[in-house]
Order: sequence, then structure tokens, then C-alpha cells
Amino acid sequence: MSNIFLNSYQKLNLEQKKAVDCIDGPVMAVAGPGTGKTQILALRVVNILRMTDTLPQNILCLTFTDSARENLQQRLVSFIGKEAYQVKIHTFHSLSIEIMSDFMGYFFDSADFKPMEEIKQLEILNQIFENLEYSNQLKKYHPEEGWIYRKEVINKIKELKKNAISPQDFENILQENKKQILEVNQIFANFFETNKKLTKKNLNILTELLAKIQTLNQFKKQTFETNENLKSWLEVFLEKLKLAINQSLEAESSKSFTTFRNIYFSKDDFNNFILKDCKNLQKMQDFALFYTKYQEALYQNLFYDFEDMILQVLMAIKKHPDLKYSLQEKSQYLLIDEFQDTNLAQLELAESLLNLKVSEGLPNIFIVGDDDQSIYKFQGANLENLLSFKSKYKKVEQVFLTKNYRSKQEILDFAKEIIDQSDLRLSNILGVKKELIAN
Repeated sequence: MSNIFLNSYQKLNLEQKKAVDCIDGPVMAVAGPGTGKTQILALRVVNILRMTDTLPQNILCLTFTDSARENLQQRLVSFIGKEAYQVKIHTFHSLSIEIMSDFMGYFFDSADFKPMEEIKQLEILNQIFENLEYSNQLKKYHPEEGWIYRKEVINKIKELKKNAISPQDFENILQENKKQILEVNQIFANFFETNKKLTKKNLNILTELLAKIQTLNQFKKQTFETNENLKSWLEVFLEKLKLAINQSLEAESSKSFTTFRNIYFSKDDFNNFILKDCKNLQKMQDFALFYTKYQEALYQNLFYDFEDMILQVLMAIKKHPDLKYSLQEKSQYLLIDEFQDTNLAQLELAESLLNLKVSEGLPNIFIVGDDDQSIYKFQGANLENLLSFKSKYKKVEQVFLTKNYRSKQEILDFAKEIIDQSDLRLSNILGVKKELIAN
């Protein structure tokens, strides 16, 4: 093992060696395409085995596709032989399946649940729609299209599960958001009533409006304290409002604020501005009921769907601290590939494997990703997971891999011109240089 490892290690550039050598504590490697990420992950695992007494089965590597998992495993086999098969290499979903299999007593009351096929899912959805009260806003049927909201409902359920939100969580969030929406709507109703037109001379009243909304954001939001990765409706709304007002004040023009108003407000039956989300409150309440009925139907029929795999593990971890501690003991080193593609449920699962108390805020977690190439946005990937990693843990070691071994410089330069237009980048937020150089 030593000679093969050393020969491969010597071929690495300085930043790649740093990523392999810093085996303890939180490490964030920002690596663009063609910078040798898979090789680094493999060599890092080997280095952990070389430098510590850690058992192979206590190292967990998480990635997104079966092909990436197999590629990493084959790299490890070339370095350490059959021992590589003892290292835990998983996708997030295969990890969840393994946890449910290894700790059956914590899931589904120990009953034999099975993954649900699409045809069965349609049957369950149709039955729920049929049994809804006629007053339910989701109960709309077209003779040829079927239930109008079926696709919207299932997509929304998938979205919630990818964000680790159970039916009860959603009901709690909805109630808190409802209060925030109604309070904000009243403040804006008073504002629009007394300020019929914004001009360059009275733009300063926007500062007063912002101050009133900010006071609402001061109270404790218990639901969101249980999951720090979630943002309340008011937090998201306030971010957008603050940006629009600041842009209007800076430009001495109401255009940005007017654009914001047109996005978030519409007219009611009395020609007054009203938050669009106010109009949607009842529909969201009806959806909350549907989501609850859907999960109850899955349980009664001994099924779980694809997104349930992660959500069920998270719910079990919250309910059973001993399960959490057992999983943390098994995962002494955690490596996550393509971290920019994690959604909130995947992020929460990964974080639940870290014992911050024992590690004193310095868990052995290594993430590698690129803020410029998030490809799983349709799966709920949250780029902020990568951007906020540095602020979550103490003494985060940062590594920037910029030498590209795959493309010519002309191609890299052309791609950079396009990518530079995005504000949501590490280079813009942290003020670091992240320019790929052809090797």
C-alpha cells in the first residue's frame, strides 16, 4: 500500500496534497471540474488509514450517483486491495436504506415496509383526492386531465421531503408563516393607503417601512430553531425587501421597489394591494391536510416512497438519541463529494452523523465541491449549504484546487466569463480567487 500511495501522492500539486494531508477537523475543498477530486478523496481515505487507528468501516464517503460511488471504490481497491470494500461508500439514499436495514426496530414499528411503485402511488393519490371535502381547493377534476392538482401536489410533497419537512413540521411552519404573512400584509396595507405614490422626494419612507418589518423578525421562531438550515417565510421576504429598498435608495428611484411589489403583491376585489401569499393560505392549509393523509396512506399500506428514505432516518434520529449516537460512533470520518448538490434533508442527515460535543466543534468532516457547478437544483440542491459551511464549524481549513487536468485554457477562460456573472459564488462572497488554470 505504501509504495502505490506514495507514488500517487508525489504526483499531486501542493493544494491537492494539502487536501489529502489535513485529515482532522473540518476541511472544505473547493474544486472545479478536472481538478482530480476523486483521486483526492481516495488518497485521503488511504491517508486516514495510514495515519490513524481508524477502522475502514468507520470511514463514510457520501456521493450522489452509483457510478461515482463505484469509481471511488475502484480507486481505493487499486490502493489498498480488498480492504477498500470495508470502507463505507454510499449515496445518501443507499446510506438511508442501510441504516433502516441495520436498525429495523427504529422504523415503521418494525413492520416490513416496501418501496412504492409509481402505479401504486397514483392509486393512493387518486383515492385521497376522491375523499376530500368538496370545499377543499385541491379537489378539482377535469374529465380528460383527471385531478388538476395531482402533479403539483406530488411535486410539493417531494420538495418538502427533500427539505426534511414532515407533515407535522409543515403544519407548524404553516401556522408560524401564516401569522407572519398576515402581520406583514397589514403593515403594507397601511403603507399603501398612506403612500399612494413614491417619488424621489419621499423615498426615505421606505426606510421606515423596512424598520417595521424588521421588528417582526426579532421574535423567536421555535419551529425553525429545531432546524437551523430552514428559513421562515419572513426571513426570505425580508431579504428580498431589503435588497429592493437598498437598490431604490441607491438609485434614487422607486423602480426596484415597484418591481418587488409587483412580484409579491396583487390586487384584491376592492382594488387594494394584498400579498399573493395571503390568497394562497387556504390552499396551503388544504395541502397540509393532503400531505398528512398521504403519509398516513403510505403507512397503512406498508409503503415508503423514494424521498421517505432520508426523511424516515431523520425522524428516527430525532426520536431516538441512542440511534443517533450509534451512527455517530460508526462514522468517525465523513467525506462528502459534490457538496454543492446537497439538499436540506441530505445536509441534515450528514450533520446528524457528527458529534459536535465530543469533537468540541471540530468534527472530522471533509467536503469537496464547486459553487459554479450545482447540477441537482431540480432535486432541491441548496448551494448555500456549501457557501455557509465555513461559518458552521470552528477553524475550517480551506483548500482551493485550481489546476485543471482536463481542458485547454481557452475553454476555461470562456466558461469563466459566463460564470462570473453569478453573485452566488465563493469568489464573490469570500473575496477569494478561484480561476481554473490548464495544467
